[in-house]
Amino acid sequence: MKSKQLEVHPDKTCHIVIGNEKSVKDTAEQIDQNPIVYDNFTVNRVKESKYLGDLIHHGGNSSSIVHI
Repeated sequence: MKSKQLEVHPDKTCHIVIGNEKSVKDTAEQIDQNPIVYDNFTVNRVKESKYLGDLIHHGGNSSSIVHI
């Protein structure tokens, strides 16, 4: 990001874990033990986020459509 002279905003930066129930649980546990840190801030895990007008939901495509 820095090489492109772009800024990352901590309040707008997040991650969503998508997958089957077991893989989501395992990944969430790993991230809880070792949080994702970028540019001196911890990236928050969210269940859904709006990106360029589209809702992205941790339940996958079908959940993203239902929650609009």
